[in-house]
Amino acid sequence: MSKFITNIQLQNPDEIDYKKLQTELESKSFKSESFAAKSKAYLLGREVFYSIEGNFSLKDVINSVSKSLANLSVPASFFVMRDKNIPAIHH
Repeated sequence: MSKFITNIQLQNPDEIDYKKLQTELESKSFKSESFAAKSKAYLLGREVFYSIEGNFSLKDVINSVSKSLANLSVPASFFVMRDKNIPAIHH
């Protein structure tokens, strides 16, 4: 099972855009991530983090995020990374 984290930034959004994005992603089994601030003010928008776990490929996750963003009325950018547990190095 893999875990992927996506960072999404909407440009000039309304609060409705974030609610729509959240509804879209949650319908595809994404969860809001709280390891960092859920939202952070930026000049052109806010970034939000979501994660998903399961038997998905990177391509599956990118396609799901892309389809969710296509339903919004504002431009957006995103990246997806695979979360890997790296064992601690003991000196």
